[in-house]
Amino acid sequence: MNIKTQLPSFYRMVPREELQCAGMVQLLLHFQWTWIGTITGDYDLGDKFLQTFVPMLSKKHICVALMVKIPVVTHVVNMMELWITWKPLYYSLQRSTVKAFIVNADHKTMSLFQWLLFMNSVSEGIPETSFTKVWIMTAHWEFSSLSMYRGLDISVFHGALSFAVHSKEITEFPKFLQFLQPDSPNGDGFLRLFWEQAFNCVFHDSVERLENSDICTGEEKLETLPGVLFETSMTGLSYSIYNAVYSIAHALHKVYVYRGKLGEKEGRGRMDLPYLQHWQIHPFLRRISFNNNAGDLVHFNENGELEAGLDIVNWVTFPNQSFLRVKVGMLDPQTSPGHELSVKVEAITWPNTFNQVMPRAVCNGNCHPGYYKEKKEGEQFCCYNCVPCPEGKISDQKGFDGRISKMDDPEYHETSS
Repeated sequence: MNIKTQLPSFYRMVPREELQCAGMVQLLLHFQWTWIGTITGDYDLGDKFLQTFVPMLSKKHICVALMVKIPVVTHVVNMMELWITWKPLYYSLQRSTVKAFIVNADHKTMSLFQWLLFMNSVSEGIPETSFTKVWIMTAHWEFSSLSMYRGLDISVFHGALSFAVHSKEITEFPKFLQFLQPDSPNGDGFLRLFWEQAFNCVFHDSVERLENSDICTGEEKLETLPGVLFETSMTGLSYSIYNAVYSIAHALHKVYVYRGKLGEKEGRGRMDLPYLQHWQIHPFLRRISFNNNAGDLVHFNENGELEAGLDIVNWVTFPNQSFLRVKVGMLDPQTSPGHELSVKVEAITWPNTFNQVMPRAVCNGNCHPGYYKEKKEGEQFCCYNCVPCPEGKISDQKGFDGRISKMDDPEYHETSS
C-alpha cells in the first residue's frame, strides 16, 4: 500500500522487503547459483514475496526450478489432512536435484514446514538430515519463534543461511533478563503465559491448571532454556524494538527541551508534556539522530525508514537442540553500488551432507573449451547441452553461449589448419 499517503505517521524500523530480495539475488550470484527453488506459504504473504522476488531472479538469469507452497491450515484438526496433501510435495522436494532453496520464513510457514518435515521423516523412517539442501531464510525467521514445536529436531537446518535485521549486542540486556519476574506487579500477563509455556509448568492460581502439572515457582532461570525456546542474546527483531523505543524517547526529550525554551521565552515556565498531542511529536521524530548503546547510528531517511542493513547469518545446530548464530556477511545499502554485499565464504558451515564443500546449484556444469551451450528444448534457459563447436571454430573459454555467433567475438575463434 501507499504508506506515505495512507499512514503519514508510519516509521519503518526494518528494511523493506525489496532490499532483502535484492540481497538474496546478490548472494546467489556471489555463490554462482543459478538453479534454485522457493518455499512459501500458500497465501497472500507468500504470493506477494514471489511477485517481488521472481522477476528479480529472471533479470539476473537465475532459474526457479521448483516452487513449493506450504498449504494453509485453518484448524488444528486439519493437520493430518495437511500431512497427506503434503506427501507429494515432500517427495518432489527430497528427490529434486535443486540444492539451494529460498524460504519465505514467516512464522506460520516455518512452523508448518518444520512439522511436515518431521512427520514425513517419522512415517518414512528417513532422518530429516538426509536432505541435501541449503536453506536460505528471509529475516522473519527465528528458531525461538517455534516454541510450540519444542520436541522437533532442528538439525535439518544445520548450515542454513538467513538474512536478519542488523543487530548488535546490548550489554545490559542479559542482566535485565536475569531480574525478570513473572509475577511482577507491573506485568501485563504476557510474561506469566510465556513462563508457563517455556518451562512447561503452571502457576498455582492458573485458571487452566492441569492435573499432574509441575508448579511454576517464578524462580526458574531463562538462561537454562534451550535456544529454540528463548535466546538470551538480543535478536534482530528485538533490536528493532529497542531502537524504536529509544527513538521515541529521544524525540520526547527534544520536545521537552524545545517546550522549555519556548516557555522561558514567553515567561510561562516549562510547558508540561502531558498536554502533548501525538501528532506533535512527528517533526521531532523525523529528525532524530543518535548513537544507541551499541554504537549504531539511528536516524530515519526522508521516507521515514531507518537507515539500516541486513546481517547474513549461518546457523550451526548441535544434538542437544542448542545452536549458534554465526554472522558471515552483511548487506549494507549505504555503501557504493556493487559493493553492498560482503560475505566470508570461508566462515560458512555447510550442511553435513556436503562435507564442508560449498555446493553447486546449477542445472548444468560449464561447457569445456571446444564446446558451446545449446538450449534444451522445452526447458528453462539455465539448462543446456554442451555441443562440440563447428568444424574450423573453437571456443577457448568455459561456458561459451552458442547464441553469440559473430566470427570476431573474442570468445569464438577460427582455428588455424
